[in-house]
Amino acid sequence: MVAVQMTSAELTKVARAELTPILAAQGFRRTPRSSKASWAREQDGGWLIVWFQSSSWNGTSGAFEFIVQMAVFETLDVPYGGQRLFMLLTHAEREHLRVLENRVKAKLPPPPDWALADPDSAFLQHWRPRDEPYDPRHDVWFAYWDEEDVREVLAFIGRVLPGAIDRFLHLRRLDEPGMTRFMEEIWSPVPAVTVEPDGESLPWLLDRLATAPDPRERGMTALQCGFREEADADVALRRSLDDDPDPDVRFMAAQALVTGRQDPTSFPAIARFMQQMVELGTRDALDPVSGCAEVVAQYENHARLGFHPGATDEQLEPVTAALRAALDLAERLRSRQRRTLAGSLDLIAGGPGVDQPAAPVSALAARVPADLWPGGPEITHGTGTQWGDAKLNRALRGLGVRPRDVEVVSGHPRQGPGVMVTLWGVPAIDAATLETAFEAVVAKPVRRPWEPRAVGDRAVRWLIGPQWTTAWWARDGLVVQVSGDPDPVRSAIERLP
Repeated sequence: MVAVQMTSAELTKVARAELTPILAAQGFRRTPRSSKASWAREQDGGWLIVWFQSSSWNGTSGAFEFIVQMAVFETLDVPYGGQRLFMLLTHAEREHLRVLENRVKAKLPPPPDWALADPDSAFLQHWRPRDEPYDPRHDVWFAYWDEEDVREVLAFIGRVLPGAIDRFLHLRRLDEPGMTRFMEEIWSPVPAVTVEPDGESLPWLLDRLATAPDPRERGMTALQCGFREEADADVALRRSLDDDPDPDVRFMAAQALVTGRQDPTSFPAIARFMQQMVELGTRDALDPVSGCAEVVAQYENHARLGFHPGATDEQLEPVTAALRAALDLAERLRSRQRRTLAGSLDLIAGGPGVDQPAAPVSALAARVPADLWPGGPEITHGTGTQWGDAKLNRALRGLGVRPRDVEVVSGHPRQGPGVMVTLWGVPAIDAATLETAFEAVVAKPVRRPWEPRAVGDRAVRWLIGPQWTTAWWARDGLVVQVSGDPDPVRSAIERLP
């Protein structure tokens, strides 16, 4: 599949068209003299500004990406940084977004051969399906591959943005302990803070799922129904999976049943749909088959990580049979889906990889204690070039160091809460010079100066924000950052290099 190479200007045009009516109802208007998709309204003696920012790395790896930010500012000039929309989403909204991101990744052409040669390459994260719920403290960008993805993500943003703006303004009025409590409520898997757009009652959703003339609208409604607890939503999704005339809608109903409702009893019905697509015998028919396979594989991977019970053999057998038929067709047609189908089959059937030797760990990555995370660590490492951070690259230019000569190690919990750790190995640069250079590299949790603090016998830079606390320090040839809740951050500081 070839992406519609949507430039930042084209994304801005579509975003303005889709979101201006929604934000106008909240009292916003487009900001004057701005090339960005941005809107503003008067707020607290200044301007509340909401704006889009595209990644400067679009087109260089994986999907295209953008973020949505908001801030209260003194003037109508769009600020450089603000509160990310992602961090204001509820658990259910983040799970909905994860479905959209994995659908985008399922469309991507394979990564380059040089990246596949190193299975631990951080570069491959742009292609890997997201198998675990997002950590709400992470910096997550909205992904797209073609215009269809853009419109689906914008529809999602349009639904969640009014509630996120309300949360942002409420957050500004709280003291630090209040901020922490409120963000914990937003991020909790228990829906203490919910967003239910006006008019989107279950009967209205079910009617739209059955009767909307636009397949994209039926598909997005299916995803919404996946996060409803009522039995009627389950019945309606199974009916769409079996009977909708559009294969993409049937695929999204399958996504909703598995990713939203966590229902492995739907696997035999999904397998019937997969088998029907295989019997069409075309390359295009393999696209929804591959998507369904990845959804089931993700479910099984979550089960192995302990998020929920796994499916039974009886539930999985029809899926693996349909997958083998699909893989045979893909081989005969030389379809680009061969690799995806084979990978999903291996994961679902417990195939290759179980007994393979562990990939080599770099010397810098080995300095991160694995038991920082009770549920196990997720460690990635790569070069500064693969890391792809514009701020890091600017700092390295000032130091006369090539990004390819810098190693970056990132660690976070494989499941559940925990700290996030980043190490930058910068050869032949002393601690004082690195401390000055990385002042602008380490992401601040709030826009205030770093505070010097002693933790044990280590001097660090420290800053507490509404979502997380960050500390960092420099040694000769090394910079270390750790983020999370204050107490785990203090404990990690004493154990990191």
